[in-house]
Amino acid sequence: MFGFGRKKKVRIEQPLLIAMRDQDPNGPMVVHIDPSQLASAQETGLVLADFAKHFSNALAEYDLAESPEKAMEQIRLLFDAELDNPTQDAEGGLVQ
Repeated sequence: MFGFGRKKKVRIEQPLLIAMRDQDPNGPMVVHIDPSQLASAQETGLVLADFAKHFSNALAEYDLAESPEKAMEQIRLLFDAELDNPTQDAEGGLVQ
């Protein structure tokens, strides 16, 4: 797995999370999580918050949001709405 960025590619030996989507932007997403790297639900909440910050910065940098702050507002709004009323269930299970 390689990290992304504008500079040198870095090999990531043990990624915590890998998420992939096929070419259809509304298509299914495949997510792989290494649960051995998560210590608790509280830590997982911190990880999700960090992901949201990275997503909001990326959206603003690529002119997909007015600013990181506006992007974060939208992320939080839809995140809470999806948790309250999921559009679909997460399928699958843990791979040992």
